[in-house]
Amino acid sequence: MLLSSKAQLRILAKGDVGPQPTSDLANRMERSRSFKLARSYPRLQEYHIGGLPRQFRLCRSSKLVRNFRLDIASHRPDLSSAYPTASILITNKMRLIIRKTKQQTSQWVAEYIVHRINESRPTKDRPFVLGLPTGSSPEQIYANLVDMYRSGKVSFENVVTFNMDEYVGIPTSHPQSYHSFMFKHLFQHVDIPPNQIHLPSLENYREYDNMIAKYGGIELFLCGVGSDGHIAFNEPGSSLASKTRVKTLTNDTIVANARFFNGNIDTVPKNAVTVGVKTVMDAREVILIADGRGKAEAVRQAVEGNVSHVWTVTALQMHPKFIMAVDEAATEELRVKTVKYFKDIEETSAASGKFGPRL
Repeated sequence: MLLSSKAQLRILAKGDVGPQPTSDLANRMERSRSFKLARSYPRLQEYHIGGLPRQFRLCRSSKLVRNFRLDIASHRPDLSSAYPTASILITNKMRLIIRKTKQQTSQWVAEYIVHRINESRPTKDRPFVLGLPTGSSPEQIYANLVDMYRSGKVSFENVVTFNMDEYVGIPTSHPQSYHSFMFKHLFQHVDIPPNQIHLPSLENYREYDNMIAKYGGIELFLCGVGSDGHIAFNEPGSSLASKTRVKTLTNDTIVANARFFNGNIDTVPKNAVTVGVKTVMDAREVILIADGRGKAEAVRQAVEGNVSHVWTVTALQMHPKFIMAVDEAATEELRVKTVKYFKDIEETSAASGKFGPRL
């Protein structure tokens, strides 16, 4: 399979290295894009060759890339002799899954989670480790997972879960605790052993990242996003290198969460334990879900914005396996050509299977 028509050869400048390449070399490099690396990496849409002079930068570099350093000598011996420090950088863009409604988006995400669990063939000694959020966004996803469990499509017996966050100052038995939420919407309805369920708390937050590491890390982290771009309780201004810790909630978050406490701001907890941005970034794959016009600006920042601690969600642009699943209402702030681009990719990749090519 050759690269798609959208494939581009990108040559990134890293200073002048060696003699200047001839125009013939540049022409050969351009012609090579549809067979050299494509044969070995048929699903990747783009590749870069770094370490060449600035005048050979053919187009701007992409922010949304996954990186694979390869030995240039084995792929381009003609370049390796002239440019000994050059390296090939295989890249692949993030995926944006767009469905018409929240229900359709939730169904796609639930089916993808089941697909990943079953694909990994987890065992007691090698469980599938899943990161989970709470809130209104994942409710339908959990309902779909319960339905698929009841229909025999998936088992959670060899799944280990780590939740993103929990309030400080209310008992786990409180109806608005995230512990209660998870058992109400998922855990009590499936066959996951209680000792494989983990939620952060004041008692364990210092060891939470180590607990994750003992299981070999999180395989798939499902995340929601706030209207201000926060993931978990990593609100604007949070360090992108943060790990699990106790956070004081902003007034905006307290006001937003008051709807879960009968509208009474005074009863909303003012602190929470939350995984850090780095905790999420350390997962091998991340799916972020967003729905409705209220999340449209956060989606725009996540897809088109610059990476910044002001919009925490933008850190996910740097993740090598990042999928955003949104409904159409959540795309209203995106540029038309951005939406068309991602829809075209999904249409093209549908030939690779229901869930498209793996990132």
